Amino acid sequence: MATIGSYFPGVPILPAIGNNDLQYHDRAPSSDQADQYYRDLWKVLFEEVPANGELTRNPQIKQSFLQGGYYAY
Repeated sequence: MATIGSYFPGVPILPAIGNNDLQYHDRAPSSDQADQYYRDLWKVLFEEVPANGELTRNPQIKQSFLQGGYYAY
């Protein structure tokens, strides 16, 4: 099975956190878990996706994502 990147080479994959992507349905991570949760997601959704290299170098995207799981592109 091919990855989405093979169909759209070099195109950024813009991830979004959904209501079922959290430990508890429809709840943001607690304040004591938020830092680790958003760092782990950043790594998986941005750093491990080769086409997202440009996004990982943007300090505003990284800062807002790590702060609350949101960003503007």
